[in-house]
Amino acid sequence: MTTNGSNSTRAVLRAVTLTCGLFLVGCGSADESVEAQPLVLPDGWFEMSGYGTVLHVEGDEITPHFVTPSTCTVGESFDNTLVVDHTETEDGVVVVDLVGPTTDYRLLPLVGPPRCEANVADTLTALDEAFTRHYPFFDQRGIDWPERFEAIQAAVSAGHDLEPTLASFLQTLGDGHTTLDGQDIEPDLGRFGLAAASDSQDLVALIDGEVASTLGRLTEPQIDETGTVVWGGLDAHTGYLLMSSFVDLGQGGEDAWADVTSLRSALDLAVADLDSRFDSLVIDMRFNPGGHEDLAVLAAGYFAQRPGPAY
Repeated sequence: MTTNGSNSTRAVLRAVTLTCGLFLVGCGSADESVEAQPLVLPDGWFEMSGYGTVLHVEGDEITPHFVTPSTCTVGESFDNTLVVDHTETEDGVVVVDLVGPTTDYRLLPLVGPPRCEANVADTLTALDEAFTRHYPFFDQRGIDWPERFEAIQAAVSAGHDLEPTLASFLQTLGDGHTTLDGQDIEPDLGRFGLAAASDSQDLVALIDGEVASTLGRLTEPQIDETGTVVWGGLDAHTGYLLMSSFVDLGQGGEDAWADVTSLRSALDLAVADLDSRFDSLVIDMRFNPGGHEDLAVLAAGYFAQRPGPAY
């Protein structure tokens, strides 16, 4: 779902709740966490281990360099202030756990920069090497990457522009986390039985209609201040909880720590209310397009009786 679609769904959630799975017995609570702290990296060059990215830190800026075995491309700089859950240094390697992802990023110090002479002629080489080294799901998706790359290469050699050719491949790939910067790629809705929806805006309308229909069945529906958490009753014994997003929950926009605080506040209120009124609970995640892993783990913690790996 697009960002606009997510905002549209929030509006529907608010409208329905103002006008009107998972089976669990009993509801717990999530542990409070220590507030995140900002981290400023020291000047230098760092390789993000396993990600094909080298970071150049200079003063208040970090500039990424995207590296394959034979190519290097400079990305857009961003502020040298990282919001982290925790960080530590091991033998000069900086280990960073950013707020949002649950991944520990290992930043290996380098003695100098990579050779970075971006050339348009290197684009196809970079594409092939990046997908070959870093894309893990070709087998699961039944895709023969060398064969697909040969088709992309042949199309470009025949005079077709690379960008629409690659966009077409990414659409058939069907992976929402693999896209082109600066370009919205419409999903292939026919593959999901939604051929009647001609584009993502039609899909948003279908989702919004289903949200309204679902929430119209609730008794005493309530919604949190972010417009993303809704709860109420399905019958005298069964409660209902909907979480429609795991990103951009804070009122200040893109702020990962504000997201954590907002979701915790919403679930503290919702879970306590549901626990006091119902014997069982349905958790509806159908309308949640995803977001930060930290928020998914935080939400799961309310319904786990003992600590354990999330995934």
